[in-house]
Amino acid sequence: MRTELRCRLFPGQFSSEFAVVVETFNGRSLSLFAPRDEVMFDQEPTQDIPTDGWLSVQVLERRGNNVLVRLPQSTVENGQYLAVRSDQLRNALDPAGV
Repeated sequence: MRTELRCRLFPGQFSSEFAVVVETFNGRSLSLFAPRDEVMFDQEPTQDIPTDGWLSVQVLERRGNNVLVRLPQSTVENGQYLAVRSDQLRNALDPAGV
């Protein structure tokens, strides 16, 4: 199942990408570079003004309030898989599971 994860967007190194900061279930911030077509936003970020957005992710598993997702790219710090809280996702997930 695909959904969107809340994130913070910054301009990327190339015009085809964004620098993206996401948060784990326990509040740890991780960063990655994501292609433009994997990110949704209302306002384009600039060097001086980052913006809030949504990163397309694949939901793999849900346990209680935590959801394991696969990111479109690996984070700089931790790899491509991330545990997040369900309230960080745009679409509410079925409480019965994925």
